[in-house]
Amino acid sequence: LDLAFQGIDVGPDHAATPGRRDPRRHRCPGRPDPTMDEGPRAVRPQEVALRWLLHEVDTRAGDDVEEEELLSVSQYRGVVPRSVLADGRPRADSLSNYKRCISGDIVLNRMSAYQGALGLSAQSGVVSPDYSVLRPTARVESRFLVHLMKSAWFVGEMTLRLRGIGA
Repeated sequence: LDLAFQGIDVGPDHAATPGRRDPRRHRCPGRPDPTMDEGPRAVRPQEVALRWLLHEVDTRAGDDVEEEELLSVSQYRGVVPRSVLADGRPRADSLSNYKRCISGDIVLNRMSAYQGALGLSAQSGVVSPDYSVLRPTARVESRFLVHLMKSAWFVGEMTLRLRGIGA
């Protein structure tokens, strides 16, 4: 995942861009001007590559998989127990090759990522080995990343970068 996103730039160059309103003209009286440098408390937008905000985890379930709940990813429901989405046994004979995820991990269905099939895991469990398990760093809130990754902009960027059969 080599995508990058950036904060909103409210600096003087940005404010002068045609078609954009100047945030300095619409601020509340008595509040500090967000475009002015106020020392160490000043917030400056910065561009950060997504790879610095999360990393892929590939921990396999192994032999003690019976203790873990089988989870699945739905485009609309996110990460849920597989029993909520389908009845019956899992398709695989053995779940030992399945990946472990913990609460707070982002699970991405790589085959349907361009449709927004990803979600935040609310519980520990095992997921298909075809899924990507992404663990956010302490620098970012997991819920923000899921919201960003489900946005039309992000899904569009993923679609542009897809590689696979027929690509």
